[in-house]
Amino acid sequence: MDVWDTGDDISALASILADPTRAKVCVTLMDGCAWTPGELAHQIDVSPQAMSSCLAHLEDAGAITRIRQGRHHYVRLSGEHMARIVESLGAAAGPRRAHPVGYRQVRADRRLQAA
Repeated sequence: MDVWDTGDDISALASILADPTRAKVCVTLMDGCAWTPGELAHQIDVSPQAMSSCLAHLEDAGAITRIRQGRHHYVRLSGEHMARIVESLGAAAGPRRAHPVGYRQVRADRRLQAA
């Protein structure tokens, strides 16, 4: 495996997950269930058209798979490897703060951690 090819693959996947809507879709699909595009659009609060575009990008990248059952189709993460990637990125991102952190807040947090 060429390290440059791997770097390109990582970059391509990261750019797909860099979009907040696509990231929310992947996080929502972490429950292991198959969702319809309409359910996902409602859950994430985006238009059906935006969801369709989002799912097309995720499918092209191999992040999700579509499952057809009769006239309905469902989507789910493409596998356990994608769930691990999303989970790892979520852990690396850490908790989100409501506002920017100032110096005083950082010092207070460190004092609490040391206690």
